[in-house]
Amino acid sequence: MTAPFPQPTGEPIAATAIEGLDMVLPRPADQPPLARIADRLDELAAGLDMRFVAAGNALGLEYQMVEQLIAVLEGMTSAMNGSGGQLAIARLLDVARSLTQLPTLQRSRNAELDGIGRSGRSLIGVLDDVRKTLDLLRVYGLNVQVVAADTGGFTDFANQMTNKIEHSDSHVAALGEALKAMNAALPAARQAEQNLVAEFVKVLPMVPERLIREAGALRDYQADLAVQADRIATAARTVRGHVAEAIGALQVGDIARQRLEHLAAAARLVSELPAGEDALLVQRRMAMLLAAQITDTTDQFQGETDRLVGSLRRILPQAKQLLDMSRTVAATGPAEGGAEGGGQTFLHRLKNGIAEMATLTGRLREADLQVDRIAAATSEAADGMVCRLAQMRRARRDVQLMALNAGFRSMRAGVNSRPLTIVTAHIHDCANVLDRQVDQIDTLIGTLSAGASRLGELRRQAGSDAGEALSAALRTIDEGAAHIDTELAKVGEDAAQSLSVLEETIERVDCNDAMRAPLWRLAGELTQIAEQGEDMELPPEAARLHASMLDRLVASYTMAREREIHTAVTGQPIAAATVASAGDDTDDDLFDDALF
Repeated sequence: MTAPFPQPTGEPIAATAIEGLDMVLPRPADQPPLARIADRLDELAAGLDMRFVAAGNALGLEYQMVEQLIAVLEGMTSAMNGSGGQLAIARLLDVARSLTQLPTLQRSRNAELDGIGRSGRSLIGVLDDVRKTLDLLRVYGLNVQVVAADTGGFTDFANQMTNKIEHSDSHVAALGEALKAMNAALPAARQAEQNLVAEFVKVLPMVPERLIREAGALRDYQADLAVQADRIATAARTVRGHVAEAIGALQVGDIARQRLEHLAAAARLVSELPAGEDALLVQRRMAMLLAAQITDTTDQFQGETDRLVGSLRRILPQAKQLLDMSRTVAATGPAEGGAEGGGQTFLHRLKNGIAEMATLTGRLREADLQVDRIAAATSEAADGMVCRLAQMRRARRDVQLMALNAGFRSMRAGVNSRPLTIVTAHIHDCANVLDRQVDQIDTLIGTLSAGASRLGELRRQAGSDAGEALSAALRTIDEGAAHIDTELAKVGEDAAQSLSVLEETIERVDCNDAMRAPLWRLAGELTQIAEQGEDMELPPEAARLHASMLDRLVASYTMAREREIHTAVTGQPIAAATVASAGDDTDDDLFDDALF
Protein backbone atom coordinates (compact mmCIF):
# COMPACT_ATOMS: atom_id res chain seq x y z
CA MET A 1 0.00 0.00 0.00
CA THR A 2 1.48 3.38 -1.00
CA ALA A 3 1.47 6.49 1.15
CA PRO A 4 -0.77 9.36 0.10
CA PHE A 5 0.99 12.20 -1.71
CA PRO A 6 0.66 15.87 -0.54
CA GLN A 7 -2.32 17.80 -1.74
CA PRO A 8 -2.00 21.31 -3.25
CA THR A 9 -2.52 24.25 -0.92
CA GLY A 10 -5.49 26.50 -1.50
CA GLU A 11 -8.55 25.17 -3.21
CA PRO A 12 -7.57 22.29 -5.50
CA ILE A 13 -9.11 21.65 -8.85
CA ALA A 14 -10.96 18.32 -8.77
CA ALA A 15 -10.47 16.12 -11.75
CA THR A 16 -14.21 16.06 -12.44
CA ALA A 17 -14.35 19.84 -12.33
CA ILE A 18 -11.88 20.31 -15.15
CA GLU A 19 -13.82 21.20 -18.26
CA GLY A 20 -13.53 18.49 -20.93
CA LEU A 21 -11.34 16.31 -18.74
CA ASP A 22 -13.87 13.43 -18.73
CA MET A 23 -13.64 13.32 -22.50
CA VAL A 24 -9.90 12.67 -22.51
CA LEU A 25 -9.39 10.64 -19.37
CA PRO A 26 -8.13 7.19 -20.22
CA ARG A 27 -10.26 4.10 -20.18
CA PRO A 28 -8.80 0.66 -19.39
CA ALA A 29 -8.59 -0.12 -23.05
CA ASP A 30 -7.78 3.39 -24.19
CA GLN A 31 -4.99 5.11 -22.17
CA PRO A 32 -3.84 8.58 -23.40
CA PRO A 33 -0.11 8.84 -24.07
CA LEU A 34 1.82 10.50 -21.27
CA ALA A 35 3.85 12.09 -24.04
CA ARG A 36 1.25 14.88 -24.27
CA ILE A 37 1.69 15.63 -20.56
CA ALA A 38 5.48 15.51 -21.00
CA ASP A 39 5.28 18.01 -23.87
CA ARG A 40 3.13 20.33 -21.79
CA LEU A 41 5.53 20.11 -18.85
CA ASP A 42 8.41 20.96 -21.18
CA GLU A 43 6.47 23.96 -22.48
CA LEU A 44 5.77 25.19 -18.96
CA ALA A 45 9.42 24.67 -17.95
CA ALA A 46 10.64 26.56 -21.01
CA GLY A 47 8.22 29.43 -20.37
CA LEU A 48 9.26 29.56 -16.73
CA ASP A 49 12.91 29.57 -17.74
CA MET A 50 12.34 32.45 -20.15
CA ARG A 51 10.60 34.47 -17.45
CA PHE A 52 13.28 33.96 -14.83
CA VAL A 53 16.21 34.34 -17.21
CA ALA A 54 14.71 37.67 -18.33
CA ALA A 55 14.10 38.58 -14.68
CA GLY A 56 17.69 37.69 -13.82
CA ASN A 57 19.03 39.81 -16.69
CA ALA A 58 16.76 42.67 -15.64
CA LEU A 59 17.86 42.49 -12.01
CA GLY A 60 21.47 42.31 -13.15
CA LEU A 61 20.88 45.47 -15.17
CA GLU A 62 19.12 46.98 -12.17
CA TYR A 63 22.14 46.26 -10.01
CA GLN A 64 24.49 47.84 -12.55
CA MET A 65 22.31 50.95 -12.86
CA VAL A 66 22.19 51.42 -9.10
CA GLU A 67 25.97 50.90 -9.01
CA GLN A 68 26.40 53.63 -11.64
CA LEU A 69 24.03 55.91 -9.77
CA ILE A 70 26.05 55.45 -6.58
CA ALA A 71 29.29 56.15 -8.46
CA VAL A 72 27.84 59.37 -9.91
CA LEU A 73 26.65 60.51 -6.50
CA GLU A 74 29.99 59.75 -4.89
CA GLY A 75 31.68 61.65 -7.71
CA MET A 76 29.40 64.63 -7.11
CA THR A 77 30.24 64.59 -3.41
CA SER A 78 33.95 64.58 -4.24
CA ALA A 79 33.44 67.44 -6.72
CA MET A 80 31.59 69.48 -4.10
CA ASN A 81 34.52 69.06 -1.74
CA GLY A 82 37.09 69.66 -4.48
CA SER A 83 39.14 72.69 -5.43
CA GLY A 84 36.80 74.12 -8.10
CA GLY A 85 33.98 75.09 -5.76
CA GLN A 86 36.39 76.32 -3.09
CA LEU A 87 38.17 78.48 -5.67
CA ALA A 88 34.90 80.14 -6.71
CA ILE A 89 34.11 80.91 -3.06
CA ALA A 90 37.61 82.32 -2.51
CA ARG A 91 37.27 84.57 -5.57
CA LEU A 92 33.92 85.94 -4.47
CA LEU A 93 35.27 86.69 -1.00
CA ASP A 94 38.41 88.25 -2.50
CA VAL A 95 36.31 90.59 -4.67
CA ALA A 96 34.16 91.49 -1.66
CA ARG A 97 37.29 92.26 0.36
CA SER A 98 38.77 94.34 -2.46
CA LEU A 99 35.58 96.37 -2.89
CA THR A 100 35.25 96.89 0.85
CA GLN A 101 38.85 98.13 1.10
CA LEU A 102 38.52 100.34 -1.96
CA PRO A 103 37.41 103.53 -0.10
CA THR A 104 40.37 103.26 2.28
CA LEU A 105 42.74 102.60 -0.59
CA GLN A 106 41.19 105.46 -2.51
CA ARG A 107 41.80 107.89 0.34
CA SER A 108 45.39 106.73 0.69
CA ARG A 109 45.92 106.94 -3.05
CA ASN A 110 44.36 110.40 -3.15
CA ALA A 111 46.69 111.56 -0.37
CA GLU A 112 49.70 110.25 -2.27
CA LEU A 113 48.57 111.94 -5.48
CA ASP A 114 48.12 115.21 -3.57
CA GLY A 115 51.64 114.88 -2.17
CA ILE A 116 53.03 114.11 -5.61
CA GLY A 117 51.18 117.11 -7.02
CA ARG A 118 52.63 119.42 -4.38
CA SER A 119 56.11 118.06 -4.90
CA GLY A 120 55.71 118.39 -8.64
CA ARG A 121 54.64 122.01 -8.41
CA SER A 122 57.51 122.81 -6.06
CA LEU A 123 59.90 121.04 -8.37
CA ILE A 124 58.68 123.04 -11.35
CA GLY A 125 59.38 126.22 -9.39
CA VAL A 126 62.89 125.07 -8.53
CA LEU A 127 63.55 124.09 -12.14
CA ASP A 128 62.48 127.55 -13.25
CA ASP A 129 65.02 128.96 -10.80
CA VAL A 130 67.67 126.60 -12.17
CA ARG A 131 67.01 127.78 -15.70
CA LYS A 132 67.32 131.38 -14.51
CA THR A 133 70.64 130.52 -12.91
CA LEU A 134 71.80 128.88 -16.13
CA ASP A 135 70.69 131.95 -18.07
CA LEU A 136 72.84 134.10 -15.78
CA LEU A 137 75.77 131.79 -16.32
CA ARG A 138 75.25 132.05 -20.06
CA VAL A 139 75.41 135.86 -19.75
CA TYR A 140 78.50 135.65 -17.55
CA GLY A 141 80.15 133.46 -20.12
CA LEU A 142 79.61 136.15 -22.74
CA ASN A 143 80.97 138.75 -20.29
CA VAL A 144 84.13 136.67 -19.87
CA GLN A 145 84.63 136.72 -23.62
CA VAL A 146 84.24 140.52 -23.67
CA VAL A 147 86.38 141.51 -20.67
CA ALA A 148 89.11 138.96 -21.43
CA ALA A 149 89.07 139.17 -25.20
CA ASP A 150 92.82 139.89 -25.35
CA THR A 151 93.75 137.19 -22.87
CA GLY A 152 94.79 133.90 -24.37
CA GLY A 153 92.61 130.88 -23.64
CA PHE A 154 89.64 132.73 -22.19
CA THR A 155 87.73 132.68 -25.43
CA ASP A 156 87.92 128.89 -25.67
CA PHE A 157 87.03 128.58 -21.99
CA ALA A 158 84.00 130.83 -22.47
CA ASN A 159 82.85 128.76 -25.45
CA GLN A 160 83.16 125.51 -23.47
CA MET A 161 81.27 127.10 -20.61
CA THR A 162 78.46 128.15 -22.95
CA ASN A 163 78.22 124.65 -24.46
CA LYS A 164 77.95 122.97 -21.06
CA ILE A 165 75.33 125.45 -19.93
CA GLU A 166 73.30 124.74 -23.06
CA HIS A 167 73.62 120.99 -22.44
CA SER A 168 72.53 121.35 -18.83
CA ASP A 169 69.65 123.57 -19.86
CA SER A 170 68.38 120.86 -22.22
CA HIS A 171 68.24 118.40 -19.33
CA VAL A 172 66.45 120.90 -17.15
CA ALA A 173 63.97 121.56 -19.94
CA ALA A 174 63.31 117.83 -20.42
CA LEU A 175 62.78 117.38 -16.69
CA GLY A 176 60.42 120.33 -16.67
CA GLU A 177 58.40 118.91 -19.55
CA ALA A 178 58.08 115.57 -17.75
CA LEU A 179 56.88 117.37 -14.64
CA LYS A 180 54.37 119.42 -16.58
CA ALA A 181 53.02 116.27 -18.26
CA MET A 182 52.70 114.60 -14.89
CA ASN A 183 50.97 117.59 -13.34
CA ALA A 184 48.68 117.92 -16.36
CA ALA A 185 47.40 114.40 -15.68
CA LEU A 186 46.54 115.15 -12.08
CA PRO A 187 43.26 117.01 -12.82
CA ALA A 188 42.08 113.93 -14.70
CA ALA A 189 43.00 111.93 -11.63
CA ARG A 190 40.91 114.28 -9.51
CA GLN A 191 37.95 113.82 -11.84
CA ALA A 192 38.43 110.07 -11.81
CA GLU A 193 38.52 110.16 -8.02
CA GLN A 194 35.25 112.09 -7.97
CA ASN A 195 33.69 109.53 -10.30
CA LEU A 196 35.00 106.79 -8.07
CA VAL A 197 33.44 108.34 -4.97
CA ALA A 198 30.13 108.69 -6.84
CA GLU A 199 30.24 104.99 -7.73
CA PHE A 200 30.97 104.08 -4.12
CA VAL A 201 27.52 105.34 -3.18
CA LYS A 202 25.92 103.04 -5.75
CA VAL A 203 27.68 99.79 -4.95
CA LEU A 204 28.98 100.07 -1.40
CA PRO A 205 28.31 98.39 0.90
CA MET A 206 25.53 96.57 -0.99
CA VAL A 207 27.63 94.67 -3.53
CA PRO A 208 30.36 93.43 -1.15
CA GLU A 209 27.73 92.32 1.34
CA ARG A 210 25.84 90.54 -1.40
CA LEU A 211 29.01 88.87 -2.63
CA ILE A 212 29.71 87.64 0.88
CA ARG A 213 26.15 86.32 1.11
CA GLU A 214 26.46 84.62 -2.26
CA ALA A 215 29.78 83.05 -1.25
CA GLY A 216 28.14 81.77 1.93
CA ALA A 217 25.15 80.52 -0.06
CA LEU A 218 27.49 78.73 -2.47
CA ARG A 219 29.31 77.13 0.45
CA ASP A 220 25.98 76.08 1.99
CA TYR A 221 24.80 74.81 -1.38
CA GLN A 222 27.87 72.67 -1.78
CA ALA A 223 27.47 71.29 1.72
CA ASP A 224 23.73 70.68 1.23
CA LEU A 225 24.25 69.04 -2.14
CA ALA A 226 26.94 66.80 -0.67
CA VAL A 227 24.52 65.81 2.12
CA GLN A 228 21.72 65.19 -0.38
CA ALA A 229 23.99 63.19 -2.65
CA ASP A 230 25.17 61.12 0.29
CA ARG A 231 21.56 60.57 1.39
CA ILE A 232 20.54 59.43 -2.08
CA ALA A 233 23.63 57.23 -2.29
CA THR A 234 22.69 55.64 1.04
CA ALA A 235 19.19 54.90 -0.27
CA ALA A 236 20.71 53.54 -3.47
CA ARG A 237 23.01 51.24 -1.50
CA THR A 238 19.98 49.89 0.37
CA VAL A 239 18.21 49.21 -2.92
CA ARG A 240 21.37 47.62 -4.29
CA GLY A 241 21.55 45.26 -1.31
CA HIS A 242 17.93 44.17 -1.74
CA VAL A 243 18.45 43.70 -5.47
CA ALA A 244 21.47 41.50 -4.78
CA GLU A 245 19.32 39.37 -2.45
CA ALA A 246 16.58 39.18 -5.09
CA ILE A 247 19.09 38.00 -7.69
CA GLY A 248 20.02 35.15 -5.38
CA ALA A 249 16.37 34.34 -4.68
CA LEU A 250 15.64 33.92 -8.40
CA GLN A 251 16.88 30.35 -7.94
CA VAL A 252 13.27 29.42 -7.12
CA GLY A 253 12.53 29.64 -10.82
CA ASP A 254 15.51 27.46 -11.68
CA ILE A 255 14.46 24.90 -9.06
CA ALA A 256 10.91 24.69 -10.43
CA ARG A 257 12.21 24.48 -14.00
CA GLN A 258 14.51 21.59 -13.14
CA ARG A 259 11.75 19.69 -11.36
CA LEU A 260 9.37 20.16 -14.27
CA GLU A 261 12.05 18.99 -16.71
CA HIS A 262 12.68 15.92 -14.56
CA LEU A 263 8.95 15.13 -14.52
CA ALA A 264 8.63 15.69 -18.25
CA ALA A 265 11.50 13.29 -18.87
CA ALA A 266 9.91 10.71 -16.56
CA ALA A 267 6.48 11.04 -18.20
CA ARG A 268 8.05 10.66 -21.64
CA LEU A 269 10.04 7.65 -20.50
CA VAL A 270 6.90 5.94 -19.18
CA SER A 271 4.92 6.82 -22.29
CA GLU A 272 7.54 5.10 -24.44
CA LEU A 273 7.07 1.71 -22.73
CA PRO A 274 6.00 -1.04 -25.16
CA ALA A 275 2.22 -1.34 -25.31
CA GLY A 276 0.73 -3.99 -23.11
CA GLU A 277 -1.06 -4.69 -19.86
CA ASP A 278 2.12 -4.39 -17.81
CA ALA A 279 2.97 -1.02 -19.35
CA LEU A 280 -0.56 0.19 -18.65
CA LEU A 281 -0.31 -0.79 -14.99
CA VAL A 282 3.11 0.87 -14.67
CA GLN A 283 1.78 4.06 -16.27
CA ARG A 284 -1.07 4.22 -13.73
CA ARG A 285 1.30 3.62 -10.82
CA MET A 286 3.83 6.18 -12.10
CA ALA A 287 1.04 8.71 -12.69
CA MET A 288 0.44 8.79 -8.94
CA LEU A 289 4.10 9.76 -8.28
CA LEU A 290 4.18 12.31 -11.09
CA ALA A 291 0.97 13.95 -9.85
CA ALA A 292 2.44 14.23 -6.34
CA GLN A 293 5.66 15.77 -7.65
CA ILE A 294 3.74 18.28 -9.81
CA THR A 295 1.51 19.23 -6.88
CA ASP A 296 4.47 19.75 -4.54
CA THR A 297 6.41 21.67 -7.18
CA THR A 298 3.41 23.96 -7.66
CA ASP A 299 3.00 24.57 -3.93
CA GLN A 300 6.69 25.14 -3.32
CA PHE A 301 7.02 27.45 -6.32
CA GLN A 302 3.93 29.43 -5.33
CA GLY A 303 5.14 29.96 -1.76
CA GLU A 304 8.67 30.97 -2.72
CA THR A 305 7.49 33.16 -5.58
CA ASP A 306 5.01 34.94 -3.33
CA ARG A 307 7.82 35.71 -0.91
CA LEU A 308 10.10 36.84 -3.73
CA VAL A 309 7.45 39.10 -5.26
CA GLY A 310 6.60 40.47 -1.83
CA SER A 311 10.22 41.33 -1.23
CA LEU A 312 10.53 42.98 -4.63
CA ARG A 313 7.40 44.98 -3.96
CA ARG A 314 8.89 46.15 -0.68
CA ILE A 315 11.83 47.55 -2.67
CA LEU A 316 9.47 49.63 -4.81
CA PRO A 317 8.82 52.38 -2.20
CA GLN A 318 12.56 52.75 -1.68
CA ALA A 319 13.16 52.94 -5.42
CA LYS A 320 10.36 55.52 -5.77
CA GLN A 321 11.81 57.53 -2.89
CA LEU A 322 15.18 57.38 -4.63
CA LEU A 323 13.58 58.74 -7.80
CA ASP A 324 11.69 61.48 -5.93
CA MET A 325 14.83 62.60 -4.10
CA SER A 326 16.80 62.69 -7.35
CA ARG A 327 14.12 64.67 -9.16
CA THR A 328 13.77 67.13 -6.28
CA VAL A 329 17.48 67.86 -6.18
CA ALA A 330 17.72 68.08 -9.97
CA ALA A 331 14.72 70.43 -10.22
CA THR A 332 15.46 72.94 -7.47
CA GLY A 333 18.82 72.33 -5.85
CA PRO A 334 19.01 71.66 -2.12
CA ALA A 335 19.56 75.26 -1.07
CA GLU A 336 16.60 76.60 -3.03
CA GLY A 337 13.86 74.03 -2.61
CA GLY A 338 10.24 74.71 -3.31
CA ALA A 339 8.19 76.20 -6.08
CA GLU A 340 10.45 79.26 -6.38
CA GLY A 341 13.06 77.16 -8.08
CA GLY A 342 11.01 76.91 -11.25
CA GLY A 343 13.30 74.14 -12.42
CA GLN A 344 16.34 76.45 -12.47
CA THR A 345 19.20 75.23 -10.34
CA PHE A 346 20.72 77.28 -7.56
CA LEU A 347 24.02 77.59 -9.42
CA HIS A 348 22.32 79.17 -12.43
CA ARG A 349 20.63 81.74 -10.21
CA LEU A 350 23.91 82.41 -8.45
CA LYS A 351 25.63 82.88 -11.80
CA ASN A 352 23.01 85.38 -12.93
CA GLY A 353 23.35 87.26 -9.64
CA ILE A 354 27.12 87.53 -9.99
CA ALA A 355 26.77 88.69 -13.59
CA GLU A 356 24.40 91.40 -12.37
CA MET A 357 26.93 92.48 -9.74
CA ALA A 358 29.67 92.52 -12.36
CA THR A 359 27.54 94.98 -14.35
CA LEU A 360 26.88 97.11 -11.27
CA THR A 361 30.58 97.34 -10.51
CA GLY A 362 31.57 98.01 -14.12
CA ARG A 363 31.72 101.82 -13.85
CA LEU A 364 33.29 101.56 -10.42
CA ARG A 365 36.01 99.33 -11.79
CA GLU A 366 36.48 101.63 -14.80
CA ALA A 367 36.90 104.67 -12.54
CA ASP A 368 39.26 102.73 -10.33
CA LEU A 369 41.29 101.59 -13.32
CA GLN A 370 41.51 105.18 -14.60
CA VAL A 371 42.87 106.37 -11.27
CA ASP A 372 45.19 103.40 -11.23
CA ARG A 373 46.51 104.22 -14.71
CA ILE A 374 47.19 107.81 -13.68
CA ALA A 375 48.90 106.62 -10.53
CA ALA A 376 51.01 104.23 -12.60
CA ALA A 377 51.96 107.02 -15.02
CA THR A 378 52.86 109.28 -12.10
CA SER A 379 54.97 106.54 -10.59
CA GLU A 380 56.79 106.02 -13.89
CA ALA A 381 57.34 109.76 -14.26
CA ALA A 382 58.82 109.97 -10.78
CA ASP A 383 61.09 107.04 -11.53
CA GLY A 384 62.20 108.81 -14.71
CA MET A 385 63.06 111.95 -12.75
CA VAL A 386 65.42 109.97 -10.57
CA CYS A 387 67.44 109.29 -13.72
CA ARG A 388 67.34 112.99 -14.63
CA LEU A 389 68.62 113.85 -11.18
CA ALA A 390 72.02 112.35 -11.99
CA GLN A 391 72.26 114.67 -14.99
CA MET A 392 71.41 117.66 -12.80
CA ARG A 393 74.19 116.69 -10.44
CA ARG A 394 76.64 116.57 -13.35
CA ALA A 395 75.45 120.03 -14.41
CA ARG A 396 76.12 121.31 -10.90
CA ARG A 397 79.60 119.84 -10.97
CA ASP A 398 80.30 121.41 -14.36
CA VAL A 399 79.29 124.86 -13.09
CA GLN A 400 81.45 124.46 -10.00
CA LEU A 401 84.40 123.53 -12.20
CA MET A 402 83.66 126.55 -14.44
CA ALA A 403 83.88 128.88 -11.45
CA LEU A 404 87.17 127.35 -10.29
CA ASN A 405 88.68 127.41 -13.79
CA ALA A 406 87.65 131.03 -14.29
CA GLY A 407 89.51 132.06 -11.11
CA PHE A 408 92.62 129.99 -11.90
CA ARG A 409 92.85 131.24 -15.47
CA SER A 410 92.49 134.81 -14.30
CA MET A 411 95.31 134.41 -11.77
CA ARG A 412 97.69 132.71 -14.22
CA ALA A 413 97.14 135.31 -16.87
CA GLY A 414 98.01 138.04 -14.38
CA VAL A 415 94.90 139.84 -15.26
CA ASN A 416 93.88 142.25 -12.54
CA SER A 417 91.00 143.72 -14.39
CA ARG A 418 88.24 144.52 -11.99
CA PRO A 419 85.46 143.54 -14.51
CA LEU A 420 86.86 140.02 -14.89
CA THR A 421 87.10 139.65 -11.11
CA ILE A 422 83.47 140.70 -10.76
CA VAL A 423 82.34 138.27 -13.47
CA THR A 424 84.31 135.44 -11.86
CA ALA A 425 82.72 136.21 -8.50
CA HIS A 426 79.25 136.08 -10.08
CA ILE A 427 80.05 132.71 -11.62
CA HIS A 428 81.03 131.47 -8.13
CA ASP A 429 77.77 132.82 -6.73
CA CYS A 430 75.75 131.08 -9.47
CA ALA A 431 77.59 127.84 -8.75
CA ASN A 432 76.63 128.08 -5.07
CA VAL A 433 73.00 128.91 -5.94
CA LEU A 434 72.86 126.02 -8.39
CA ASP A 435 74.30 123.75 -5.72
CA ARG A 436 71.45 124.60 -3.34
CA GLN A 437 68.90 124.27 -6.14
CA VAL A 438 70.12 120.80 -7.08
CA ASP A 439 69.88 119.80 -3.40
CA GLN A 440 66.26 120.95 -3.46
CA ILE A 441 65.64 119.00 -6.65
CA ASP A 442 67.25 115.96 -5.04
CA THR A 443 64.92 116.22 -2.03
CA LEU A 444 61.78 116.81 -4.12
CA ILE A 445 62.53 113.97 -6.53
CA GLY A 446 63.14 111.73 -3.51
CA THR A 447 59.70 112.72 -2.22
CA LEU A 448 58.20 111.98 -5.64
CA SER A 449 59.93 108.62 -5.78
CA ALA A 450 58.71 107.67 -2.30
CA GLY A 451 55.17 108.68 -3.24
CA ALA A 452 55.40 106.63 -6.42
CA SER A 453 56.58 103.61 -4.41
CA ARG A 454 53.67 103.99 -2.02
CA LEU A 455 51.27 104.22 -4.97
CA GLY A 456 52.69 100.96 -6.28
CA GLU A 457 52.20 99.32 -2.90
CA LEU A 458 48.60 100.54 -2.81
CA ARG A 459 48.07 99.02 -6.25
CA ARG A 460 49.38 95.69 -4.98
CA GLN A 461 47.14 95.90 -1.90
CA ALA A 462 44.13 96.34 -4.16
CA GLY A 463 44.63 92.75 -5.33
CA SER A 464 43.40 91.37 -8.63
CA ASP A 465 40.98 93.21 -10.84
CA ALA A 466 37.43 92.71 -9.54
CA GLY A 467 36.09 92.26 -13.04
CA GLU A 468 38.58 89.54 -13.89
CA ALA A 469 37.99 87.84 -10.54
CA LEU A 470 34.21 87.90 -11.01
CA SER A 471 34.57 86.62 -14.56
CA ALA A 472 36.79 83.79 -13.33
CA ALA A 473 34.28 82.98 -10.58
CA LEU A 474 31.50 82.98 -13.17
CA ARG A 475 33.43 80.58 -15.38
CA THR A 476 34.07 78.26 -12.46
CA ILE A 477 30.44 78.36 -11.35
CA ASP A 478 29.21 77.96 -14.92
CA GLU A 479 31.37 74.88 -15.41
CA GLY A 480 30.21 73.55 -12.04
CA ALA A 481 26.57 74.20 -12.90
CA ALA A 482 26.89 72.41 -16.24
CA HIS A 483 28.62 69.45 -14.61
CA ILE A 484 26.12 69.19 -11.76
CA ASP A 485 23.15 69.60 -14.13
CA THR A 486 24.48 66.75 -16.25
CA GLU A 487 25.15 64.54 -13.26
CA LEU A 488 21.80 65.29 -11.59
CA ALA A 489 19.96 64.61 -14.84
CA LYS A 490 21.82 61.32 -15.12
CA VAL A 491 20.93 60.49 -11.52
CA GLY A 492 17.26 61.17 -12.26
CA GLU A 493 17.36 59.11 -15.45
CA ASP A 494 19.11 56.21 -13.73
CA ALA A 495 16.64 56.29 -10.83
CA ALA A 496 13.66 56.36 -13.22
CA GLN A 497 15.04 53.53 -15.34
CA SER A 498 15.85 51.56 -12.20
CA LEU A 499 12.26 51.87 -11.00
CA SER A 500 10.92 50.85 -14.41
CA VAL A 501 13.17 47.78 -14.57
CA LEU A 502 12.12 46.78 -11.07
CA GLU A 503 8.43 47.02 -11.94
CA GLU A 504 8.95 44.97 -15.11
CA THR A 505 10.86 42.35 -13.12
CA ILE A 506 7.99 42.00 -10.66
CA GLU A 507 5.59 41.45 -13.56
CA ARG A 508 7.82 38.70 -14.95
CA VAL A 509 8.37 36.94 -11.63
CA ASP A 510 4.74 37.19 -10.48
CA CYS A 511 3.62 34.25 -12.62
CA ASN A 512 1.75 32.08 -10.10
CA ASP A 513 -1.56 32.54 -11.88
CA ALA A 514 0.01 31.62 -15.21
CA MET A 515 1.65 28.48 -13.77
CA ARG A 516 -0.78 27.22 -11.15
CA ALA A 517 -3.84 26.40 -13.29
CA PRO A 518 -2.06 24.38 -16.02
CA LEU A 519 0.03 22.50 -13.46
CA TRP A 520 -3.00 21.60 -11.36
CA ARG A 521 -4.80 20.53 -14.50
CA LEU A 522 -1.95 18.18 -15.36
CA ALA A 523 -1.89 16.89 -11.78
CA GLY A 524 -5.63 16.27 -12.02
CA GLU A 525 -5.24 14.29 -15.22
CA LEU A 526 -2.49 12.19 -13.71
CA THR A 527 -4.55 11.66 -10.56
CA GLN A 528 -7.46 10.25 -12.54
CA ILE A 529 -5.11 7.97 -14.40
CA ALA A 530 -3.64 6.77 -11.12
CA GLU A 531 -7.02 6.19 -9.48
CA GLN A 532 -7.90 3.53 -12.05
CA GLY A 533 -5.13 1.26 -10.83
CA GLU A 534 -4.56 2.38 -7.27
CA ASP A 535 -5.57 -0.86 -5.50
CA MET A 536 -4.26 -3.29 -8.07
CA GLU A 537 -1.31 -5.49 -7.24
CA LEU A 538 1.35 -5.44 -9.94
CA PRO A 539 2.23 -8.72 -11.61
CA PRO A 540 5.91 -9.69 -11.33
CA GLU A 541 6.89 -8.37 -14.75
CA ALA A 542 5.01 -5.10 -14.18
CA ALA A 543 6.56 -4.80 -10.73
CA ARG A 544 10.03 -5.28 -12.23
CA LEU A 545 9.30 -2.71 -14.90
CA HIS A 546 7.90 -0.31 -12.29
CA ALA A 547 10.99 -0.69 -10.12
CA SER A 548 13.18 0.02 -13.12
CA MET A 549 11.23 3.20 -13.87
CA LEU A 550 11.52 4.32 -10.25
CA ASP A 551 15.27 3.76 -10.25
CA ARG A 552 15.70 5.81 -13.39
CA LEU A 553 13.54 8.59 -11.95
CA VAL A 554 15.50 8.60 -8.68
CA ALA A 555 18.72 8.91 -10.66
CA SER A 556 17.41 12.12 -12.25
CA TYR A 557 16.68 13.84 -8.94
CA THR A 558 18.96 16.73 -7.99
CA MET A 559 17.00 18.11 -5.03
CA ALA A 560 16.19 16.79 -1.59
CA ARG A 561 12.54 17.79 -1.96
CA GLU A 562 12.13 15.54 -4.99
CA ARG A 563 13.45 12.58 -3.01
CA GLU A 564 11.22 13.41 -0.02
CA ILE A 565 8.09 13.35 -2.18
CA HIS A 566 9.28 10.19 -3.90
CA THR A 567 9.67 8.44 -0.52
CA ALA A 568 6.31 9.74 0.72
CA VAL A 569 4.46 8.39 -2.33
CA THR A 570 6.26 5.10 -2.85
CA GLY A 571 6.95 4.31 0.80
CA GLN A 572 10.44 3.25 -0.24
CA PRO A 573 13.38 5.18 1.21
CA ILE A 574 16.03 6.10 -1.32
CA ALA A 575 19.33 4.41 -0.64
CA ALA A 576 22.30 6.63 0.20
CA ALA A 577 24.27 5.11 -2.63
CA THR A 578 21.51 6.06 -5.05
CA VAL A 579 21.49 9.62 -3.75
CA ALA A 580 25.25 9.88 -4.03
CA SER A 581 25.15 8.63 -7.58
CA ALA A 582 22.95 11.55 -8.52
CA GLY A 583 25.99 13.79 -8.16
CA ASP A 584 27.84 15.62 -5.43
CA ASP A 585 26.74 19.09 -6.56
CA THR A 586 23.02 18.70 -5.83
CA ASP A 587 20.74 21.53 -4.78
CA ASP A 588 19.42 19.73 -1.70
CA ASP A 589 18.72 22.77 0.37
CA LEU A 590 17.70 25.30 -2.24
CA PHE A 591 14.10 25.63 -1.11
CA ASP A 592 14.99 25.41 2.57
CA ASP A 593 17.62 28.13 2.17
CA ALA A 594 15.48 30.49 0.14
CA LEU A 595 16.42 34.10 0.77
CA PHE A 596 12.94 35.49 1.22
